[in-house]
Amino acid sequence: MIEKLSHNFYATSIFIKVYEAGNMSAVAKQLFLTQPGVSQHIKSLEELLGVDLFIREKKRIYPTQQAREYYKITKNFLQKVDRELEDSFGDSNLLLKGRFKIGIPIEYGNREVLPQLAKLSIEHTSLRFDIFYGFSAEFYGLLESNKLDLAFMDDYPIEKSKYVSKNISEENLVLCIHHEHFASITKGEKRLADFDLIDYDEDGSILKKWKNPQGYNSRLNFERLKFICANARGVGELILQKAGIGILPEDFYHNWKEKDRVQIISSRDTKTKNIIKMTYLKSRTKDQSFSSFAYALTQCMEDGL
Repeated sequence: MIEKLSHNFYATSIFIKVYEAGNMSAVAKQLFLTQPGVSQHIKSLEELLGVDLFIREKKRIYPTQQAREYYKITKNFLQKVDRELEDSFGDSNLLLKGRFKIGIPIEYGNREVLPQLAKLSIEHTSLRFDIFYGFSAEFYGLLESNKLDLAFMDDYPIEKSKYVSKNISEENLVLCIHHEHFASITKGEKRLADFDLIDYDEDGSILKKWKNPQGYNSRLNFERLKFICANARGVGELILQKAGIGILPEDFYHNWKEKDRVQIISSRDTKTKNIIKMTYLKSRTKDQSFSSFAYALTQCMEDGL
C-alpha cells in the first residue's frame, strides 16, 4: 500500500482532508479546486487501490472500512516522512519553504494560480503565501519596490535586463457591448467612438489590443476611458448597466449566464489574445528558497494548464 501511495501522493493528501472533513465541497473550497475535481482525485485513488474509499448517498459521503485503514496508515506515514525530511534535508531544495508575496489578476488567478499554490502548500508544509489582487501596472511597481516577490501579469512592457518573465498561459478576448447599444450602432444612430470604455488597466492596454473592430465605421475613443476595473465580473456588470464597451475573456463570456444581453463585436484581425506571464526580478534568484519555489510553481502551472 505504501508503494501505491508513492504513485499518487497528491491524491492521497486530498483523501486525508476529505476523510477528516467528511465533505468534498468543503475541501474543494479550502484547496481552491472544484468539487468534481476533488471527486476525480478520490476516484483515481480508488481505482489505483482497487477499493471503494467512500460510500456516496445523495449529498453525503461515508468512509468505508478500507478508508479507515488507509487513513491510519497514510496519515502516520506522511507525518513521519515530513519529520524525517525536515531533519535530513532542512536546507535542501527537496523541501520548499519560505513566505512569498504573489500578485494575481482576480479571474485568472482564482481559476488557475490558487489551485496550484494550494497543491504546493500540501506537498510543502513550510510554505506560506500572501496573495495580492490587482493588475499589471500596479504589480510592476510593487515588484520594483520589492513589495511583491512574483506576479502573474499581462503582456506588460518591462525592462528585460532586470526581470525574468515566462509565458504561462494565453486567453482569447472578446469585445462586448450591451445589445441595446449595439442596436443603436446598426441603425446608424451612434458609432463605437460615441461610447465610454471599460478596461482593466489605467492606460487601456487591454482594449488597445483590439485594433480593428469589424465594419462599424469607427475605432474606439480612448479619451472616453471611464472605468478601470481589475475584475472580469465587474467589467461584465458595467456592460450590463450600459456603462460602456469592455473586453471579457472568451471562456468567461461563454460561461456567463448574462451573455444573451451582450453582443460581441468581431475583429477584422485574428482572435485577440492576452498572454499571461509569471514575472519576477532577476535579483530574487540569488535567494535559493525563492528560486526553488519559482521553479516548482512554473512546473505546476505548466502541468496544470
